[in-house]
Amino acid sequence: MDPNFTLSVRQSRNAFFRFKQAIKGLGINLKENADNIILNDVDLQQIFKVSSHTTKVWRDKNLIAYSRVGNHIVYKASEIHAFLTQNHSSLKSK
Repeated sequence: MDPNFTLSVRQSRNAFFRFKQAIKGLGINLKENADNIILNDVDLQQIFKVSSHTTKVWRDKNLIAYSRVGNHIVYKASEIHAFLTQNHSSLKSK
């Protein structure tokens, strides 16, 4: 996947579904705890089905907010949701 991308409707729905499933698997309510849920870079790669190189390019280009804790990159669930929303491509009527 190109690091400078706009998600198609299908890609956005699939990524958001995987994101919600990952959060649900933790037994956490996303709406109430989005700022308290922390995911690592591997989680993000699995949600979007991209490589570590792609997530690094996103960070380098300031496309997604992150924090560095020692040698680890982490993301707030709310920031991942914002990234999905900002890169969502809406359906265009013909």
